Amino acid sequence: MKRFILFIGILLASVSLVFANIYKKYDVRSGLSGNCVRSILQDSIGYMWFATQDGLNRFNGIEFTNYGHSSENGGNSYMNIVTICRHQDNNQIWVASTEKLYLFDSREEKFSVFDTQTEDGVTVNSVFGMAYDNDGQLWIGTTNGLFVYNEKKGTLRHYLHSLSDPHSLPDNHVWVIYNDSFGTIWIGTRNGLAKYNQRTDNFTGYISEDTSFGRPACNEIISLMESSPQGKQQTSAKPLTRVVIDKDLNFYAAFGNEKEQPVALNDLTSFLQSCAEKEPEMYVALYADESVPYREIVRVLNIANENHFKMVLATRPPENK
Repeated sequence: MKRFILFIGILLASVSLVFANIYKKYDVRSGLSGNCVRSILQDSIGYMWFATQDGLNRFNGIEFTNYGHSSENGGNSYMNIVTICRHQDNNQIWVASTEKLYLFDSREEKFSVFDTQTEDGVTVNSVFGMAYDNDGQLWIGTTNGLFVYNEKKGTLRHYLHSLSDPHSLPDNHVWVIYNDSFGTIWIGTRNGLAKYNQRTDNFTGYISEDTSFGRPACNEIISLMESSPQGKQQTSAKPLTRVVIDKDLNFYAAFGNEKEQPVALNDLTSFLQSCAEKEPEMYVALYADESVPYREIVRVLNIANENHFKMVLATRPPENK
């Protein structure tokens, strides 16, 4: 019995050590502008972005840079951000505050107010959800219905709930928007789920009529996710150029299915540029051993940023390295 208890104690201690190495806590003491993080995204070059009640934060793996102070957003002490969404140009970020919708230029580090109106003069405010469809249109969920912004045409459409139309939105308060792997747009509202029908330009609503403990079931949809997205197959099929940093800080690189070869850091830029000439839509996959200092990873991120390469990150090298 004592041996069994001792074994359990050692096992729990080992698990604690493993999790201590995996997770690290970041808060205002680490440089984050606020502890209430509402939305997270990773940009095309690997930087992490965090939306908080006290502004926008960029994290490069070492330190935070804060945006959204009074000089940037028109007088408010801090920008109270609800959600963020990466712009389709991979350089800008849509930033939805409790008051307005902004477009943040990550290169110029400047905010601009989104002031496009519908034909009826309606503007976008109180945004809670955003997503792009496969045609490059931005879908915007607000407390005043659903908006669709066509940036190429400069047009803004507006959809509202109507008691007389069963194919309208289930509710005007939109919490979340999701584009599934088949290109279908789903909308989660305060009173049910809706699917957009592109051919007929209307919605199919899904509202539960069941009861729970004698009360009507809750139809409020605040989050959407695909259980087995077909899109994973599409992502894995995209061309990759692999960059590997091993525990001894040696660099290796390979294009497509080619074998990884040693490469000097000074030669990495020209190698990636030559790969991009072969396949302009390529992704750069960076694999780094857990012991690699993040400054080495940042060097590769900076190369990707300067050359506008799309990038994905992993925490370990491939099994054959």
